[in-house]
Amino acid sequence: MQLKLLEQILDNIDQRPSYVPTPVSTTIDLSLVSLSEQGNDWSDVDCGYYPWPLFEDEQAEGAGIPLNYLSPRAGPLPVPLPETEEDQLPVLSDQDREQLDSLIQSSVEEEPVFGKVQCFLRDGTVTSPYTYERLRRAASEYVLEEVTGYLYRAVLQRPDGTLIRQRVIGRSMRQLAYKLVADLHIKCTHLGAKQLLEKVKEKYHFRNQPKIVRRCLRLCRACLKANAVRRFNSGAGMHHVEDLLPFQVLGVDVYLPYLKDGTKARRPYSGSLVVTCLGSGFQRVSLLTGPITTKSVCSALALLFDNSLWPCILLILLL
Repeated sequence: MQLKLLEQILDNIDQRPSYVPTPVSTTIDLSLVSLSEQGNDWSDVDCGYYPWPLFEDEQAEGAGIPLNYLSPRAGPLPVPLPETEEDQLPVLSDQDREQLDSLIQSSVEEEPVFGKVQCFLRDGTVTSPYTYERLRRAASEYVLEEVTGYLYRAVLQRPDGTLIRQRVIGRSMRQLAYKLVADLHIKCTHLGAKQLLEKVKEKYHFRNQPKIVRRCLRLCRACLKANAVRRFNSGAGMHHVEDLLPFQVLGVDVYLPYLKDGTKARRPYSGSLVVTCLGSGFQRVSLLTGPITTKSVCSALALLFDNSLWPCILLILLL
């Protein structure tokens, strides 16, 4: 029945089947019925299941499956995410913007390494347990601004050779780093992880930058909703196969032969049917003979399923 329906849908891509669920006629308590009685005495009427026909009328030709004209319409959106205060994207407040330089400066002074490097660049002070040589090697990557005394890291270069000065932020201001990353994420029109990380590296330097950027993106509601809608509309797991089980979703393609010289004798094969498991990547190829029609494709699918397994759900994507 599924392959007959598939054959009619492929022949009429602008139509779709109509299905009316059949109400259950009787209510049966499964706890009071034995397994043998369940297998022998139950009928299709008792279960409310009618294998044929399941449609409103029988105006369609051939197999008797009616098709209605399909009007383009958007599919349902996923369930909205719950709004909780813990998963909100951190945002810089007006008070944080006013005290931004002082907060960053205090975090650098409290940091064991950055604070000693800043003192070494300012007046050459050497404090234990670091030696002069070690501080000199560490300070070669940093620059101290003469007017304000802010500490910058100058290691990265642009393609034209100019140094990128990254403002150093101490470990104690982890929440401030989240807010700065979120502010850049919003200003740069919700960039992804890689591009946002490059933008952050052009301005700031703090520990665990990739981890903080990924954590910040997981808190962005707009990005989560956009990605959820995109994955929901992308098909049956075609782009995200990491969660699929083997033979859970199958992709079916029909390949036609290349154009050959008309003077040479041709083989009897007119095409091939390739079934790919999207979970494991396993492929099964069946050769087609004669004209390539919907009937021949469905016959090849039926032969393939008879020799392996029949799917529970036959999902049809008309692209």
